[in-house]
Amino acid sequence: MPYGALGTDRLKTINYERMRAYRLERTKRLMEEEGLDVLITWEPWNLRYIASAYVPMSTRWSSQQFAVLPRNGDPHLFSYTCYNTEALREEMPWLNGKVWAAPEGGKLITRSHQLEPFMKRVNSIIADHSLTGGRVGLDACPNYYLYEAAFKKDGYTVTDPALMMFKARMIKNEDELACTRYACYAADAAFSAIQQAIRPGVKECELQGIGMQALYELGADETMDFVVASGPRTSPLHIDFTDRIVRPGDYVVIDINGNSFNGYKSCYYRTFICGSATEEQKEGYEICRKMMYDGMAQMRAGSTTDDVLDAWPSDPAYWGYDSVRWLGGHALAHGIGLSLHEYPMFGVGGPNGGRPPCVTFEEGMVIAIETYYGNRHSPRPYGTRLEECVAITKDGYELFTKYPVGQIIECPL
Repeated sequence: MPYGALGTDRLKTINYERMRAYRLERTKRLMEEEGLDVLITWEPWNLRYIASAYVPMSTRWSSQQFAVLPRNGDPHLFSYTCYNTEALREEMPWLNGKVWAAPEGGKLITRSHQLEPFMKRVNSIIADHSLTGGRVGLDACPNYYLYEAAFKKDGYTVTDPALMMFKARMIKNEDELACTRYACYAADAAFSAIQQAIRPGVKECELQGIGMQALYELGADETMDFVVASGPRTSPLHIDFTDRIVRPGDYVVIDINGNSFNGYKSCYYRTFICGSATEEQKEGYEICRKMMYDGMAQMRAGSTTDDVLDAWPSDPAYWGYDSVRWLGGHALAHGIGLSLHEYPMFGVGGPNGGRPPCVTFEEGMVIAIETYYGNRHSPRPYGTRLEECVAITKDGYELFTKYPVGQIIECPL
């Protein structure tokens, strides 16, 4: 598969037509298995999955854009990413002309009578496919109970298909894997730019901007805020960024998360130090790195999420706590794809204590695995956070994230 983003006539590259067909077929197959006649989704990532539609971040808050997918037909996209629907139809020929202006709806609906234009339009599509009165899935539905009541009034059975769509997106084809690889390649470059910029006086927010510039220069279609935590903000770890100034001897923990190439994300931690690490810090770093790789060693098609959890410490005292409720972010893993956190999601501890349901790994899953180890009681508190992205293979995994991880990354003064 390609190492570049551009298509070419002489090399095998990402085949977006094949990717669209695979995603739509997989969604319909899961609908059949779940007995779902119609899927209606307001979820931006699922709109991308079934219709290759992009919902700009600035317009997601209102949840007005949606898609309707009958199990025996094409998706219908209701969008306002262009003021001219005809132009959108020309730009998105794979939707076979089924692109429409979005009727009033989403979070702006507060009364049942306001749903009449939406219900009239959707009922017409459902009737055209002889599915009236069938089972409808309302995915990421705003004001769910209003929409649910309207569909039930019209004789439908209603369900929430969120888990079904997570399972649909869980297994990536070769083109989805290629997009995720490329997102990780771009994150490599962002880490390099950040490493060169770490020095006394640089601010966390500056490091964020430097990394984002590298990503957009390499073709990112969007990025989420990084984690940029320095000094005492690494222990306990803060997963945001501020205008704190980095000082000599500070740890700097970076997560390039939500960097997106054609929708597919990276989630990728590395830990740096402004200057040189002490022996104690190096030992703490190695505890974190080994823990992560001990978990990764269990990952292959046929093994399970429990196998990974069994490789990790379960005693909260290991991290300096007296209860597992504080351990939600210390050792965990999650699927990754069009959204940053996908199925399966599992880890040690957390507010609810026990383990999540066991999931068997399959080829084509992409998993982000992350661990943490810190010392809050050191004269200068520090915390190491590391993360890798891997694709599950028959015999193990393919590592997508290649920035050095063998020892803490020192940034000479």
